[in-house]
Amino acid sequence: PLSVQIETKFDAENYKIMPLSYGVTAAADGRSIYAEIDACGNYTLVGDDDITRALTVFVRAKQEYNAPEGYEVIKVAPGKHDDVIAFTKEKQVLYFEAGVHELRYAVNFKNNTEVYFEPGAHIIATMPTIEGETPTKNPDWAGMTGWRALFQGQYVKNVRISGRGLIDLTRLDWHARSVIQFDQCENITVEGVTLNNSPEWTMFFTQSKNITVNEVMLFGYRQNSDGIAVVDSANAVIKNCFARSGDDLFEVKSMYGACQIKIENIVFENNNAWPDKCRGMGIIYESQRDMSDIHFIGGSVAFAPADWMDDLGALIIFLNDRATLTGISFEGIEVYSSVKYPINVSMNENASAKIKDVTFKDITVYCDTELKIENRSKNGEIESVRFIDCVRGGAVVNDKAGLNLRIEGVDESVVSYGE
Repeated sequence: PLSVQIETKFDAENYKIMPLSYGVTAAADGRSIYAEIDACGNYTLVGDDDITRALTVFVRAKQEYNAPEGYEVIKVAPGKHDDVIAFTKEKQVLYFEAGVHELRYAVNFKNNTEVYFEPGAHIIATMPTIEGETPTKNPDWAGMTGWRALFQGQYVKNVRISGRGLIDLTRLDWHARSVIQFDQCENITVEGVTLNNSPEWTMFFTQSKNITVNEVMLFGYRQNSDGIAVVDSANAVIKNCFARSGDDLFEVKSMYGACQIKIENIVFENNNAWPDKCRGMGIIYESQRDMSDIHFIGGSVAFAPADWMDDLGALIIFLNDRATLTGISFEGIEVYSSVKYPINVSMNENASAKIKDVTFKDITVYCDTELKIENRSKNGEIESVRFIDCVRGGAVVNDKAGLNLRIEGVDESVVSYGE
C-alpha cells in the first residue's frame, strides 16, 4: 500500500476519495488528510463536495524505457525548438529528455516510429507561424487559424507515444491545434502522458484501426477541448484514463460519410470523467454512419455540473444524424453528481437515426437527478433500452419509478427492466 498524507488549506467536515467504488477512504486530523492506496489508478480527494478544491493523485507503476529492437533512439535535449523536429526514416524514436521544451511546429509520424517522454519532460507548445507551417484552417468557423495537431500521423502504421511527460498547449490561441491526432492509421498506442489545456479537441482518432490508449491524463477548460474521441474507427481500447476538460470527454462519433471502416469493437474501460462544461462519456452528436459493439465499462463520472442546455448528462447517447446503433452498453459505472441527467438517451429534431439494443447495467447513481429517454425526431426511432440492476438511493432498482426515469416521445414498451 501507498500511504498518502495531504495538507489542506481549508476546513471541511467531510472528505471523499473518488471514485467511491475504489474503496479508498480518507481519515482527517484537522487539515491533515490520510489515505491508504493499494493499487495504481486515479484518486481524487474532495472536501464537502467542493469541486473547486479537488486534488487528484495519479498513481502509476515505475517504467523503464526500452526501444524496440532495431530502432534508432534520437535524444532531444530541452530547449527552444523553433525548427521542425522530424523523423528522417522508419524505426526511429524521438526521445524527449527531462526538462522544458518549447515546441513550435508539429511532429509528424512515419511508419514504425515512436515518441517517448522521459519523466520530467515538459513540452510547451508555442504559436506556429503561417510561414513555417501551412494552416489547415484559415480561418475556421470561429474566425481562428488552425494547424495540425502537435503530434500527428496520417496514413501510418505501428506508431507509439509513451512516457511520463507533460504536453501543455496553454500558450496557443483558441483552435490553434490539438495535442494528438491520428488519421487513417493502424496500430496506434498512446500511454502514460499528461495533456494540458488544449485549445481544440485534445486527442482524437479518425478513420483508424487498432487503437490503444492507457493511463492518459488530460485537463483543460476551453470550449471545444474535447477529451478522447474515437471517430469512424474500429478496434479501440481506451482504459485507465482521467479527463477533466471544457467539452465532452470520452466519446464515439461518426463524421466521415465516405469512410469504409466499420465502426465497431470499441471499449472504454475504467476511465474517470469530470465534465465541467459538457458530457461525460458516450456516443455524442455526430452520427453519420452505423455503430455497433461499443462498450463503456467501469470507472466513473464524478461531477457533471453543467446545465446550460438540456442535451447534457453523465452517461449519454445523443444523436443528430442518421446512424443505427446496436450493441451499446454501459456497465459498472458510478455517477456521483450530475446536475442534468445521470443517464440521457436522446435524439434531436434533425435526426433520422435508430437506437436499439442499448443496455445500462450495474450503474450506481448517488444523486437524485432524473434519468431521461427522449425522441424529438419525426424520422428517428428509439427501439430498445434496457436497465439491469442499477442502484439508486442505495438500493438495486428495476423499474421506472425506482430509476426516476422520464420518457418522452417514445412508447414506454421499448424500455425494459431487469434480465
